[in-house]
Amino acid sequence: MVRNIIYAIVFAAIVTVSWQIGSILLEKNEVTILLQTHANNIKKFDYYDGMIQKELTIDLKKEGLPTEFTVEMLGKRKVRISYQFNRIASIFGYPYYQVNETITAETE
Repeated sequence: MVRNIIYAIVFAAIVTVSWQIGSILLEKNEVTILLQTHANNIKKFDYYDGMIQKELTIDLKKEGLPTEFTVEMLGKRKVRISYQFNRIASIFGYPYYQVNETITAETE
């Protein structure tokens, strides 16, 4: 019986760790796709100054993410969007996995 309890605890710890890391990686992928979409929309739509900032801020707020990012104009219809992505996975208050990365998307 004690052995089964130990197995259950170990299994729960492994599942929790995998779930947290997987969630962080999926969220990072979603942010990358979101930034790339907004960077490519400048060619599709006639965005005026400030339109990318407004639309991207709204989309980041919907996802519950911080809205600090930079937009560089590289040409008339080309932009570079940079976003600082920070996430920490922890168990019992001790961090074991941290992502601190700048995600950059340019108009294709």
